[in-house]
Amino acid sequence: MSQALILVMMEEGQIFDTARMREWLAARRVLVPVPSIDHTQAILAR
Repeated sequence: MSQALILVMMEEGQIFDTARMREWLAARRVLVPVPSIDHTQAILAR
């Protein structure tokens, strides 16, 4: 996960949900060896 993504999320007042992101990464690793995450895909806590 890029530092730029985290900074954008912080700027927008978003809270990063680590547990959900780990679940997402585990599921994606089945499809691709190194999943990438961009701002539009980020899982946010609401």
